[in-house]
Amino acid sequence: MKRIASVFLSFMVLLASLFVINIFQTNDQIRVENIESTATSFKVYLANATKSSQATLSFFEQLAKRQQASIVRTDFPNQTVLKSAVVDQSSFPYTNFFQNPQPVKLFEKPNATYTQTASSKGQPHIPVFGKSINIRLQSMAAYFKNGDKSANGIYTIIPATGASKDAITKEFAVFFDVPESELLTPKTQSEKEYVNRDLLMYAIAFGVLALLSLLGMLALAMGRIKPIGVWKIVGLSTRDILLQLYQLPIITTLVSSLLVLTACYFYFDYFPKGFWTLLGASQTAVLLIFVIAILIVLVLIRSIKVVRFLKNAISFKLGTGLLAILKAVMIILTTVLLIGSLANIKDIVAATKRYNQVAEVGKKLTINSLGFEGEALKNFELNNGKNEAKLGTVFSQLNTQLGAEFISGGTVYPRRNLTRYPAASTFKLQDAYQVVRVNQNALRSLNLSTKKHLSNQFLAPISRKNDRHIKLLSQLLAYDRLSEAEQKKTTPSQLKVTIQYYTPTSEKAKYFSSDGKWHATSDPIYEVIDPKKLDYKSQNQLLTADVSNPLRITNTKQNRQRLKAMTNVQKLGGIELRFATIGSILNNETDSSRLGLQISAGLLIITFLISLIVSAFASFLYFETHKFKLSVLRVLGIKLVDRYQQIIGFLLLMYVTQIIVAFMLQKSALAIIVGLILAACDLLVSFAMLYHEENKNIVQVLKGE
Repeated sequence: MKRIASVFLSFMVLLASLFVINIFQTNDQIRVENIESTATSFKVYLANATKSSQATLSFFEQLAKRQQASIVRTDFPNQTVLKSAVVDQSSFPYTNFFQNPQPVKLFEKPNATYTQTASSKGQPHIPVFGKSINIRLQSMAAYFKNGDKSANGIYTIIPATGASKDAITKEFAVFFDVPESELLTPKTQSEKEYVNRDLLMYAIAFGVLALLSLLGMLALAMGRIKPIGVWKIVGLSTRDILLQLYQLPIITTLVSSLLVLTACYFYFDYFPKGFWTLLGASQTAVLLIFVIAILIVLVLIRSIKVVRFLKNAISFKLGTGLLAILKAVMIILTTVLLIGSLANIKDIVAATKRYNQVAEVGKKLTINSLGFEGEALKNFELNNGKNEAKLGTVFSQLNTQLGAEFISGGTVYPRRNLTRYPAASTFKLQDAYQVVRVNQNALRSLNLSTKKHLSNQFLAPISRKNDRHIKLLSQLLAYDRLSEAEQKKTTPSQLKVTIQYYTPTSEKAKYFSSDGKWHATSDPIYEVIDPKKLDYKSQNQLLTADVSNPLRITNTKQNRQRLKAMTNVQKLGGIELRFATIGSILNNETDSSRLGLQISAGLLIITFLISLIVSAFASFLYFETHKFKLSVLRVLGIKLVDRYQQIIGFLLLMYVTQIIVAFMLQKSALAIIVGLILAACDLLVSFAMLYHEENKNIVQVLKGE
């Protein structure tokens, strides 16, 4: 047991260190992405710049000289933080980049670059924490040298002491012909999350090992009760007894901690502020858990009086109470994991049901994922609508050449969904309309068509011909799909709409709503789009991925080949589209749910096994504390259930609570079944331990041996 406890403690030291390292790696990634920022720096956001790359570079260089300011542009190609700079020696933040306050003569060679890797030629490098962080510093001239780069992007201006932010901003505004307020307004907001998969795994593994170590420490002491009693009889002090029990775990923990600290010192090239403090605190946390275990054992040792030991009347009420608390904690954890597992099971069942429902549509291709690079990435960051317009143009081609379908819909409650428009107040609060947005190809697949190809066309079922709100609803829907700039030029009442009434057919409109739910709607109102002049709202819908994307293309070899040629990333200006069948996307979602189930079920099993160990240990302590009384009750013929009613009552209370909570949150009979199985297993383990202890020579127990 000493060796097992030592191994657990060593792994805890390692996991605590990895936890701290993970936090600082995330923190350093944030630092590297903003490495040029200082107390006086500020950012400028360029969008829709029309200046040539050469003119932009010349402006930056002249501005840097005039204002004694450094200018740094940030890009993220291939998971690398790329900094392109116009350097002014008096203002450039050398300490931030090179951890050295002394100025470094940068870019003596025009194509020189500085990375996180130390150079054998003595060239300065940029220290980072973590081998996975990549950064490259190059000159702005190197960035613009091919003349194919746009000036659009995010720039950090680092002025020298006393330089005027207003003066620099004004020069930017004049050169790029952009209002100063627009230059200083961020186009996107992003925040890096500290919590990630590895961090969660380290935390969970650390918690499990901490519990096992605590139990191991107690088991080590419990297994040596008689030697402890003998040591007390011969006069050993409490300190000496603790050393006898835990000398190996103490040495192992200290050596492991020293090895980890040494490895970190030699492995990392750069140590962020506070790293050693937090790393030391993590090692102290392991020692603190160790100390808590020792203190519990210390109380146990002091409770062993020589007279009581000789009478074989040792009480472990403190240990039993602590284990009861630990047992309650484990059951709470088991409940949480049980709820998570049941939720994943429900997701799998729902995804499988949905997959079976969409068998026909599932064979069609849609956009599975999108990626952005170069100009498209800048457009995405600036949210200037250019990417959406490009996809609108692509859809127009797909509509004509591949017979692509567009179908999307949902339930419209005018008083809720369109309440920002005053005219919506004429509807009743409960008024609801099924509206499906389609192109002509999708209409034909539903055995419907329009008489003419006009803008703002709507098809309504003939049953709504006398509905006086249909025209107003159509105008509001047509207005709602316009961009903000287009809406400023008109009003809903000024829009001309064409309404055609159709006789319902047996075909249902089958589509996924924006939240990914499957719908098969009969007799909806069809909102017909014009692919040649695609509206703003439909363009935005095309820029979504997964089954909620409205695009549908028949999956044939010829279509796939033409699709690949038509959606080439170069043709789309850096927009990368990946297509997949709807069925395969749904399968992937099911796979994700299965993975979630495997993880939560695995944690549930681990937690429950620890819970069983706690139950077995608590049963052992309970018997040791009351063994004389329990043995007498057995001799008197008292039933097992009556002898151990305290343990049975405690476990039943815990598990009944667990089953009720799981059932209330998941509304599943499976919660009751699984809860009953867990309770039965726990009771069996507890009774097995008690029965094992009772089967010892009862005569010896009654004699006090």
